Amino acid sequence: MTSRNAAPPASPVAGGAVHTAGDFARSGLGRSGLGAGGLGAGGLGAGGITLADVVVGALVGALSALQLVIGDAGAPPLAVAAAAVTALALVVRRAAPIAVAVVCLGAFAVVVAVLDEPGLVQAGPMVALYTVGQRVAPRTAALVAAVCGVIAVGLVAIDTESSTDIVTGVLLVVVSIAGGQAVASRHALVAALEGRVDALRTAQDLEVERRVLEDRLRLAHELHDVIAHTITVVNLQSSVALRHVKGNEPAEAALGSIRTASAQALDELRTMVGLLRSGDEQVPVASARSIVELVRSLDGPRLAIRASIDEALLEDVPPAVLLATHRIVQEGLTNIVRHSAAGRADVAIGVDEGALTVEVRDPGPAKDHPTTVGGFGLAGIRERVAVLGGSVVHGPDAGSGFTVRATIPLARST
Repeated sequence: MTSRNAAPPASPVAGGAVHTAGDFARSGLGRSGLGAGGLGAGGLGAGGITLADVVVGALVGALSALQLVIGDAGAPPLAVAAAAVTALALVVRRAAPIAVAVVCLGAFAVVVAVLDEPGLVQAGPMVALYTVGQRVAPRTAALVAAVCGVIAVGLVAIDTESSTDIVTGVLLVVVSIAGGQAVASRHALVAALEGRVDALRTAQDLEVERRVLEDRLRLAHELHDVIAHTITVVNLQSSVALRHVKGNEPAEAALGSIRTASAQALDELRTMVGLLRSGDEQVPVASARSIVELVRSLDGPRLAIRASIDEALLEDVPPAVLLATHRIVQEGLTNIVRHSAAGRADVAIGVDEGALTVEVRDPGPAKDHPTTVGGFGLAGIRERVAVLGGSVVHGPDAGSGFTVRATIPLARST
């Protein structure tokens, strides 16, 4: 007898083969798709007795008792014992379907021998044969059906020679086993379709991951080959220029800032390229110290920065908020250099009522000819802060200057 708990065959998707319901039934796929629970109860172990099994056995026992009570022959002890054996055997029908079918047919033969009209008592053998059709391989079920058909003919012949009764007995056997086979095939087909859907989902997920990886590698190549190369050239040229402007303090300060900023940019680019190539989901980190050093690196003759930053206060701020703060200050000061003619800027970072506030302001006025055209920096800041549950306000202030102010709640970011 084929095992009912055999693993399902390979998904039809992989090999491109088309399987019919009969193929699935012959393979044994899905016999355990009913769960080990046969007719339905949950939490079943293979062949374990469940509440559903007990209910079926009790129901068949009740029908048999009803037949014995209403029958003309009364309730012969032998018939009562046979009905009780049938009801008890059905409780373990999933564990040993063929053995239970043999027991139930034997008990039914006893009932037929002592009663003129078995009536409802034949419900027991029908349930047992249904379980055989549901739990065993099709060939085995067909063999059982043939044997039981012969037995049914013999049992009916004991009581009557009517051809109608003989045909009815055979039909009951065939219908019971065929019904079990049909239910098993349906569950096998459902299990196969579910497996196919899972395989398709897995294939789609793998394709998405492959495309994401390709995009990350392409972006990493672009960052390395184009942007990193350009910044490297800027860093080298500023280093060379520093050697030729000795004694010119403004020029030395400006070139020194360029060299420092380009070196920092190269370090960040190398980090980002490494993350993109490896597929690591880690993000760059920032700290109170890195924010202070960022401000100091941009502070110079071109732009005097007045900062109000309490490093100790920022030590307990979540990393995601610190990184957003670092980017806000970086973008705000970079925009001042690009678009403002102001010679100074104010940076203020504080914590008030459970929220961190970041403000970058310059007194203006704006340049007549900005260094670069507008980009996506402020839009990126809004998106980054919105993820953290905060808000960003930016625009001209009361004078001719420009202010960027962000508020980020700390409780949501922890």
